[in-house]
Amino acid sequence: MNPIKRILNELNGLHYRQEYLCLAKESFPNPIHVYLVERKRIVKDITREHIFKKKENVFLNNNLYKQVQIAYSVPRIISLITVSTGGLYNLFPTDLHGPLDEHYYISSLRHGGEACKQVETARRVVMSRIHSDAYKTVYGLGKNHMQKLKTKENFSFSESLSKTFNFPLPTSSLSYRELELVESFERGIHKLLLYKIISSQLVNKAPFTLAHIHNSYATWRHHNNLPGNYLLR
Repeated sequence: MNPIKRILNELNGLHYRQEYLCLAKESFPNPIHVYLVERKRIVKDITREHIFKKKENVFLNNNLYKQVQIAYSVPRIISLITVSTGGLYNLFPTDLHGPLDEHYYISSLRHGGEACKQVETARRVVMSRIHSDAYKTVYGLGKNHMQKLKTKENFSFSESLSKTFNFPLPTSSLSYRELELVESFERGIHKLLLYKIISSQLVNKAPFTLAHIHNSYATWRHHNNLPGNYLLR
């Protein structure tokens, strides 16, 4: 973390030095739950279903940053997207994604980024869940959202290939979905991408899916003596 963010964390009373803390989702102790409430009655547990996108989220005016802190109190899975065109590849992380049902999947990318352009051009991606041990590597791939396609040797791919697209799978993959783009539309600075699920495959059943939470929630847990399996970068 840069010095300015560290100072802001201290001023805001945050306990940890990083804005987001990585963890293994399955072993995160005492997680909170999110419920859909109507007329003061719980309608449904939506902990595993919630998604959120605002039209603007760069400067986070008013209470939008507080909304982000709340949304990231539930561990959000960080997956890696593999995209390929003409024998060239890109590999980048995302935590704004999830299945709509057993047939369709949705993700969000900034529409001005190289990654978004590459996905819309290729129209086929592999979305891989990653072992939490690879948290430093995954965070380091964030810069690839603005990088051009490169040869396979520039990425940490395993020898395994996806079932239908024959894309190389990232090392430390636990499972993956092959997705085919159906349509996309802009929402503020982001583009929502709707995919058809072509296949879903388990690679490794180890219960250590990479996810992260916001520092504010981790700090609250710390103050309330709730343990955390945090992986500090």
